[in-house]
Amino acid sequence: MGLTRLASAYLQNQNSSSYTPIPALNTTDSDVTLIGISSNVKYIGNTTDPWFKAINQSLMLDPWSKALNRSILDLVWTASRDLSVLGCTEQYQFCSPLKRCTPLTGLYATPPAATSLGLSAHQLATFQLLWKAARSTVLQSEIALLGSDVLLAKDALCGDTGWSSRLPDRQWELEAFNMHNISLAIMQRAVVEYTSPTDIEIRPGLRSLQHIVRPTDPEALRLCGMVKIRSADHTSFRVLGLVLILVLGSGFIVLDFVLARAVGWAQTKTGWRLYKRAEWVDQSTLQLQRQALEGRGIGPWTGKDDDVPVLAGYRRTFSSTTDWSAAQAWSSAGPRGTELGVLGRQGSAQSVTPTQSSEFLLLDQRNDG
Repeated sequence: MGLTRLASAYLQNQNSSSYTPIPALNTTDSDVTLIGISSNVKYIGNTTDPWFKAINQSLMLDPWSKALNRSILDLVWTASRDLSVLGCTEQYQFCSPLKRCTPLTGLYATPPAATSLGLSAHQLATFQLLWKAARSTVLQSEIALLGSDVLLAKDALCGDTGWSSRLPDRQWELEAFNMHNISLAIMQRAVVEYTSPTDIEIRPGLRSLQHIVRPTDPEALRLCGMVKIRSADHTSFRVLGLVLILVLGSGFIVLDFVLARAVGWAQTKTGWRLYKRAEWVDQSTLQLQRQALEGRGIGPWTGKDDDVPVLAGYRRTFSSTTDWSAAQAWSSAGPRGTELGVLGRQGSAQSVTPTQSSEFLLLDQRNDG
C-alpha cells in the first residue's frame, strides 16, 4: 500500500501547480489536490470504502502456513482498481480583530484579499507569519514529507506480510480527518520554528541555521519575542486565584484562632452558657488525656480550662504505662497495681473511659470501707 500519485493545482499560482485541472475539477475558490494510492494488500474481509475498495475475491496461501509446513488456502479480498484517487479541496481564511475576514479561497489568493482587512503594521506582520505557517501545511508538502506514513490504513497491516484486516466503510473520511489534524500540528510547529528554528547539520560544515534569513521589518522582529508555547519545564497559574486562596485561607485561619477565644472570653465575663463551655473544654483531646493521667496520680496541672493543659512542675518525668512507681512520685494517693487497670486494694472500677491513646484508662475507684 502506497501513495503513488500526488498533484496540486493552486489558485493564482500556476508555477507551484503540478497540473491543470479539467473543468469537472476546476474551482474558483479553493486549491485542488489529487492523492492516488495503489494497493497490492490482501484483506481478510471485503472493504467497501470508496478509496480503499477491495471486493475481488480469491484463494491464496496463508503465509503463516509455511512456518507450520502445511498448506492452507484462505479466501482474501484484493483491490478493485490499480489506482484509486481521492480529490481534496483546500481553503483558507484570515480575519482581523475588526471582524473583517477574507473570503474562503486558495492559499495564494489570500494575500491580495488581506489588503481589505485594514491591518496595522503589527497585524500585517502577524498575518505574514501565519500565512507562511499555512503554506507549510498544504497537502502537497505534508505528503512529500511523510509519504505513505500519512495513511491510517497502514495500522491495519500485519507487519510486512502484505495482509490486512478489513477497513471501515468510511475509511477515507478518517484519512481526511487525520491529514487535516496533521496540517494543524505542522502549523503550530511552523510558528515555533519562526522564533526558535531547529539547528540541524545538513552536511559537514553546513548547518540549517546558516540558511535562515533574518527579518528586517521591525514588527516581524518583534514577533520573535512574543510567541509563547506550552513548556513542560514551566507552569502557568492565575495570580488572582492564588491571591484569593492565600487571602481567604489566611482569613479562615485567623477566624478559627480568634473566634473560639473571643467567645470563651465573653462567656467567662458574662456567665452565658458556662456549662456548655465547660463541656466543650473537658471533651477536648488534651483535656481527656489530662484526666486520664490524673486518674493515675500524675499532677498537678494548670490550664484545665484552656485548650492545652500543662503540668505545674518543670523537668519532671513520668511513665504512662505500667510503671506505677513513677506515679507515686506525684501523689501518694494514686492507685496501685501490677498492671494497667488492676487495682491493688479493695475496690471496683465503675467506669472506663478510653482516650486518644490506648495506653491510658480512666478508672473511677470506690472504696468499700
